[in-house]
Amino acid sequence: MSNVIQDLRYGLRMLAKSPRFAVVAVLTLALGIGANTAIFSLVDAALLHAAPFPQPERLVMVWTNNPERGWHHFPASVPDYVDWKQSGVFEGLAAFKDSGFNLRMGDRVERVLGLSITPETLGILKVRPQLGRVFQGEDTQPGRDHVVILGYALWRSHFAADPDVIGKGVVLDGSTYTVIGVLPRDFPKTSQEQLYTPLVFEASVATDRGTRSWGVMGRLAPGISLAAARERMAELGRRLARQYPKEDTGNTLELQPLEEAGVEEIRPLLLVLFGVVAFVLLIACANIASLLMARGAGRRREMAIRAALGASRGRLGRQLVTESLVLSLAGGVLGLLPALWGIDLVGSFDLDGMPDPSQVTISSGVLLFSFALSVATGVLFGIAPALQARKTNLNDTLKAVTSSQVRGPRQRIRGALVVAEVAMTMVLLAGAGLMLQTFLRMRSAYPGYDSQGVMTARIALADREYMEPEKQAAFFEEVLRRVRTLSVVRLAGGCDELPPSDNIHGSGMFFANRPEPKQSDVPLVLHDAATPDYFRAMRIPLVRGRYFLDSDRKSAPLVAIVDEWTATRYWPNEDPLGKRIKLGSKQPWLEIVGVVGAVKRPVLAFLGRGEVGQVYLPLAQYPMPAMSLAVRTDGDPKSLGTAIRDVVRNLDADQPVFELQTLEEAHSAGMAPQRLGALLLGGFAFVALLMAVIGIYSVVAYNVAQRTREIGLRLALGAEPMDVLKLVLGQGSVLMLIGVGTGLAGALALTRVMSSLLYRVRPADPPTFVCVSLLLGGAVLLASYIPARRAMEVDPMVALRYE
Repeated sequence: MSNVIQDLRYGLRMLAKSPRFAVVAVLTLALGIGANTAIFSLVDAALLHAAPFPQPERLVMVWTNNPERGWHHFPASVPDYVDWKQSGVFEGLAAFKDSGFNLRMGDRVERVLGLSITPETLGILKVRPQLGRVFQGEDTQPGRDHVVILGYALWRSHFAADPDVIGKGVVLDGSTYTVIGVLPRDFPKTSQEQLYTPLVFEASVATDRGTRSWGVMGRLAPGISLAAARERMAELGRRLARQYPKEDTGNTLELQPLEEAGVEEIRPLLLVLFGVVAFVLLIACANIASLLMARGAGRRREMAIRAALGASRGRLGRQLVTESLVLSLAGGVLGLLPALWGIDLVGSFDLDGMPDPSQVTISSGVLLFSFALSVATGVLFGIAPALQARKTNLNDTLKAVTSSQVRGPRQRIRGALVVAEVAMTMVLLAGAGLMLQTFLRMRSAYPGYDSQGVMTARIALADREYMEPEKQAAFFEEVLRRVRTLSVVRLAGGCDELPPSDNIHGSGMFFANRPEPKQSDVPLVLHDAATPDYFRAMRIPLVRGRYFLDSDRKSAPLVAIVDEWTATRYWPNEDPLGKRIKLGSKQPWLEIVGVVGAVKRPVLAFLGRGEVGQVYLPLAQYPMPAMSLAVRTDGDPKSLGTAIRDVVRNLDADQPVFELQTLEEAHSAGMAPQRLGALLLGGFAFVALLMAVIGIYSVVAYNVAQRTREIGLRLALGAEPMDVLKLVLGQGSVLMLIGVGTGLAGALALTRVMSSLLYRVRPADPPTFVCVSLLLGGAVLLASYIPARRAMEVDPMVALRYE
């Protein structure tokens, strides 16, 4: 133990004698270890940390897939839920559906997100409320269903963590609900819900197998494994397809572990980032190992003297590893700061599936990871200098043999380290280039509308006060009429869902005067209700026909507008104007009166649907209880926020305005994963490039210093300075070519794991690989050129007296 303390003290003294080296090494390691700690914290919270439920591995989501129709993880119908519940596969099965409520607190009304759940839900999860009770069967009975369970955050923020809140009333959508429970703080949310209400199925959907709006999760019955449950549910799916061929033909049932379902979208990005920060740390290790070897070359005589005085080679190696551990542990402690900053940065993008930054902490497990990583890092970059010290020739060193006579093996090790740096930097640059290409292409791609100069806002009417469709339509028409009177407003329209929204409504489309197709051949289209000025406000172009008119009301013939993709896909050689369609086999016929440009729906990319047809319906003929406004102005759209709130407040103070944002902001939110990936990969790739440049510079500069006498002799014998330049650049070029070649091979293999994050870019995109190869090669040659220029200016007479 005394030897370890002695080594530690001596190491600190030696590092204190080289403060600039120590500071650079510690900061480099702090960045690498901090980045790894930050991403590991997120990976631990999202992918590794078990859900806070008993036996979480027994919990599953139940999805419907239909490869023929392109369905992936579709929700269930009510009859599906009933059939699955009776299968005997589950100890319990629960259904849920997203909802939203207008919450009144005193004189203030705001929109809060909620989740409607069947009474079995919390029992399946085996969750005990912090206060009160969970839902029971009678809570779904008419007259007894106005009960609510509060989420922990809402309880603290809106009810001051009142321990006596149970039994109190809260006004939701104009009706009073009784608080019966408060969930614990660690209860994981499916999205952003803040409260929970009982899910009551309406009679109209109780036997409708075509309406799929409910998520379903369950706990496997005792004694049934996941594999066995999947087999039994697959058989059930086949039986239901035979029993209900019209609705269920081609459907397959999938059981997905609950812990996987919540992170399905974010998993690829987190794993890619974890791999990236590991590469950054390895590059830092190679860089510092190279610097330590250069520093160790200047300590050869010191090591030789210590060896002559009786120090064993093992003791000398241990001394160097101890110094490396001091650096790495200091970097690990300092790295906690960038780790916290990194967690906040990633959390600011508010990605679906990403853990809430407030719940991601530097836990004991993360601290243990950081400590282990620091120790492993110190050992990793301390091995090369320690091996170098073990191979020191005592006699040659004490006789002051020239450095040119002993540099060979050390130079090969340092060259190998630089090649590894360049190769890993190549992989990071390729990944960053692909993500940047993706982000730029998504940003520059025409979405089908003009997002500049538009303010958006959303209004959801309370069911109690606006239950009749006529009242809903009249309210939104009056809101738009008043908004249009604002002096800075050019156009104002509304649609039940704007293109950037994740919420979509789909139906099968049927054609008049065509044979009714098989269920698997019925095309799926999206449908939205819009006001006449919506298309003009969004600048969605009219291709043929007309937009909606104010006269397209309930008493007028039912009409529809289709997008250009739908017109081309289903009427390739015909004019769709005047054709009749219906959205559902039991729905009324609609006449197509217009064709507009197609708009991009980002959510379709996640669902793997690609292109899907779009049908628009007049809001006056198909009123909706919620609508998003699109208000175009020539000025700053953000200046309209307060005015829009005032318009709605003056019309009905109980209806809150929420999701106030510009259309550009809403559009950009759909690119958040790619923007985050481009930002982080680009930042880490820049750091890696900088470290690779420093590494190649240090190797070439060190080699020039070691070969000063040789270079002077060459010049004295008639060599031209340009010959010396070629000699030195040749060394750097060889290292660069080997590193870039190795990195290209690695990048071609590793960038394929990023395919799900890319948009219109191939994982092996030739322009990207050529550009990053030239960038890296140019940077490495520049790093070699600086010491090469110094070598050209060597004075032969001075060099010959050098040693």
